[in-house]
Amino acid sequence: MNELGMSRQKLEAAWQQYQQGMLPETRVEVLHSWERSRGLVQADQAKPKVVDMNLAYRWWLESELSMACEPILPNLSDLAKQGDFVAAISNEEGVLLWSAASPRMARISENVGFVPGGHWGEKHVGTNALALAMHTRKPQAVFSAEHFVQAVHDWVCYSAPVIHPGTGRVLGVVDLSSTWENANPLALTIVQTLASSVNRVLAVTHQRMVPEQFLSINVCGGVHVRFNQQVLKPTLRQTEILLILALRPEGMSFEELYAALYPQDEVSPSTLKVELSRLRQALNGGISLKHYRLTVPVYTDVQAVRDLIRGGMIQQALGLYKGMLLPRSDSPFLDTQREILHSEITEALLKLGDQELIWQFVHAFPDDYLLTQLVKPG
Repeated sequence: MNELGMSRQKLEAAWQQYQQGMLPETRVEVLHSWERSRGLVQADQAKPKVVDMNLAYRWWLESELSMACEPILPNLSDLAKQGDFVAAISNEEGVLLWSAASPRMARISENVGFVPGGHWGEKHVGTNALALAMHTRKPQAVFSAEHFVQAVHDWVCYSAPVIHPGTGRVLGVVDLSSTWENANPLALTIVQTLASSVNRVLAVTHQRMVPEQFLSINVCGGVHVRFNQQVLKPTLRQTEILLILALRPEGMSFEELYAALYPQDEVSPSTLKVELSRLRQALNGGISLKHYRLTVPVYTDVQAVRDLIRGGMIQQALGLYKGMLLPRSDSPFLDTQREILHSEITEALLKLGDQELIWQFVHAFPDDYLLTQLVKPG
């Protein structure tokens, strides 16, 4: 039996001891949660209360979380589907308002009510990572029999709270869950990073810098730009400007932006000023004057891929990296970013050494010299 299996066996024994009235050796936070859960739920209950999904969807649309989470939803969905997780976002009462899952986890989630509308607060289903994150106001992982209800002893869950910057109250939780054998400590880092991203969006909107606005830029395998739920159709040059500013959140001078954008000095500076004026108008003033930077919350698949690589989630990174970064761009800055990003994912694959993932990458990028040589017959 491997270490994970032994941990699961040990926790099952501790859970059984607790159900028999003994005081087992387990984490203090879990034990305290068991104590709170004991008078609220039955350890053998099948599933929590599930409200109508249409009602849950309405709550989602009306929630502050809906807008603030928009930039992370593509990333969260791909994480779930590529990594065999179910991803979920709850409100402050622990009701799931949004979810995405791999086919396997979608089936399993349905069986235990881990779906939009499901009540996963402690008073409805006892100890679980989502409820514990709300109670402690910090990221939590709950593995196997640390769950109070036996129906989810086959699960491992990772949750991080979203905290309102003005009131300080917990608005909800970002969660990744799977079956116990798929446990990965990196998932806790991922949900913490995603929840922090949501907190940053909330901080911006709370300060009313640009009320309730966000920008989403996807450029790895096709260009998709959205602003406030609306699809934008920027020109290639306008997309380049947006992406450069997104990748340089500290901002740039006009001269720096001009040098980053144009390969030579043959374009008039007034041309760039016109492009910036048009983009500022399209973003409701979301580009600052003089020192140029985006003043709206922004999501880019470029940064998401990098975050996944750094978190060791290489398969999930491949799910987002569907093509080279703006291959038609001749921007000196983006040309460098394109090469760096491709090198980062190539090096990560070589370091991981997973032949299946390498073949998947080579199939998608047959011109990648380094990996092609690695898998070359003979």
